[in-house]
Amino acid sequence: MMRIIHLYHPIEKGLTISKMRLGFGKENILNLIEDCYAYKDRYLTLAAEQNSAGFQHYNQAINILAEYKQVHLDSGFELESDFLEKINTLTKGLENEFICQQIETTREAYFADVDSLFKKFSASRHSLRNFEGKIKNEDLIKAIELAQNAPSACNRQPGRVHVVEKEILKHRVLEIQGGNRGFGSMADKVLIVTVETAGYRGLAERNGMFVDGGIYAMNLLYALHSFRIGACPLNWSSTPNKDILLRKTIPISDSHTVIMMIACGSPPEKFKLASSKRSSVDTVISYHS
Repeated sequence: MMRIIHLYHPIEKGLTISKMRLGFGKENILNLIEDCYAYKDRYLTLAAEQNSAGFQHYNQAINILAEYKQVHLDSGFELESDFLEKINTLTKGLENEFICQQIETTREAYFADVDSLFKKFSASRHSLRNFEGKIKNEDLIKAIELAQNAPSACNRQPGRVHVVEKEILKHRVLEIQGGNRGFGSMADKVLIVTVETAGYRGLAERNGMFVDGGIYAMNLLYALHSFRIGACPLNWSSTPNKDILLRKTIPISDSHTVIMMIACGSPPEKFKLASSKRSSVDTVISYHS
């Protein structure tokens, strides 16, 4: 199931891009279809009975494929017949039913709940992949100051933020990261979140920096949203070679470990957000009495 999620998420992201490249992701979609058939044959009946997270994500994948087809029909773009047939076979029966739509919204609606209680505020934050215009440096500084409230083991406060503004550096950093095609170039700034590792001691603390860094990064994402800065976390599960390339581009201390990047900027007046369906709470809780 994790492979299915890994395959369908780039498709729903692609459907939100303002300058979407019609016909995108064919190889990815063919792999997704193959995996969906495998899941359907082996697990679907039991998964449906249990309404498991796997069943929910399988349905999400099917809906996204149906939406992909509909978007291309509406755009007058003719998908290859054999490719379209594979999508049609898997999505049969959805023609007259609700098809998962990516979220269409406005700048005003996106930030409407930034001053609400946490339940509404948290639900209103989405990864933004459409940017337009610049953000104020004073707002960014305030957001980073707010992120300092993040807890850390022994109050080490290891979080660090490298702000990349210069266009040529920003382009190179995004190129090295490699997972921002179609939207990264629109971002006003790229933040590189790192942790200072000097305060961690011994083998037992080998993962502490990633725990503390992840908590800090999430706090920063919430802080950016609270100051009406659109943001998208960019994965940094990188190879050593990529890490070396990044450090040759940006002078990051050897004692810093990179946690992630965050593309940020101001959203346009109207844009789309990936639906990114969440698993139901009963699929993530285990009780031990």
